[in-house]
Amino acid sequence: MTLDTQDLTRRDYDCIRRLVYEKSGINLGEHKMQLVRARLGKRLRASGFKSFREYFNHVQRDATGTELALLLDAITTNTT
Repeated sequence: MTLDTQDLTRRDYDCIRRLVYEKSGINLGEHKMQLVRARLGKRLRASGFKSFREYFNHVQRDATGTELALLLDAITTNTT
């Protein structure tokens, strides 16, 4: 089974939004769902996850915080 990047449900997006806000203070609006889908889709494919739900669950269970840092890095726009 391969990742369908269209499978980011509203429920999954809301879970990701809450997590991002709680951990970083970044408030992702309703209009950022497509951006999150695209950026996290790359991370999911690179890591072999089959769904956004599976990835979100992994981020929550990762005691090292490494995957959370990668998630936050993926969705933020860094400027120099």
